[in-house]
Amino acid sequence: MDKAFTVSLCNPDKDTYVTLELPADPYAVLDAWERLRLAPDTRVEWEMEDYGEFPVLFPGLQSGEGFPALNALAERLTSLDSRQRTAFEGLVKLQDGRPMEPDALITLSEQAKHCQVAPEATDDASLGRVYAANGSIPEVKDVPDKVFELLDFQLLGRRIRQSAGGVFTRQGYVVPDGNWKPTEGQELRIAPEAPTGFFRLELRLGEERAELTLPAGQELVEVPQQLHTHEINMGYTPVSYTHLTLPTIA
Repeated sequence: MDKAFTVSLCNPDKDTYVTLELPADPYAVLDAWERLRLAPDTRVEWEMEDYGEFPVLFPGLQSGEGFPALNALAERLTSLDSRQRTAFEGLVKLQDGRPMEPDALITLSEQAKHCQVAPEATDDASLGRVYAANGSIPEVKDVPDKVFELLDFQLLGRRIRQSAGGVFTRQGYVVPDGNWKPTEGQELRIAPEAPTGFFRLELRLGEERAELTLPAGQELVEVPQQLHTHEINMGYTPVSYTHLTLPTIA
């Protein structure tokens, strides 16, 4: 799984800290919860350590509570394609750096699908040229080539950007298209859900790596294929295991 950013988690009651890359799977979250020594219903405090591929989140997202919402945001951001990430960056920049909660940023990420993105437009002049060339400006749509090059593209681009409410990002011009409608959010849990397996192994055979959750079914067939061996037999196959993770069983 791709990582979006890194956070520091804190249990304020015991002054304990854990660093975690997000999005984190249920085993990693449960391990962090154990290390934080949390009492039931304790709300974890978090602080951003590394913004990774999303530096645009600074300074609007720096610290807070409600870890599940933050992890859900990371999952959402890693699911965006390159165009949607550009659109998301533009939408965040349009917030002018004001503080935003993770659930509000999740909403913005949903809107990213409803934005126009022009990667070749990085300033007003290039924006004006792009829009004039593709026929988006009726007044200059059919002008001869010699006249086209005499146009004030910077003026045209500035007027387009200001009227549409767009913004420039590192990867081009972004403007919402007006077709987006927010969806109703779902209530997020304070504590993570326990995974279905009892524990997880990371198996190694030479340079090959694979993960196995026990009890296992079809995975007992798939994992040996990943390790390029016929079967997993600790007595006869030189397979070693590390990162044994035991979830808390209620």
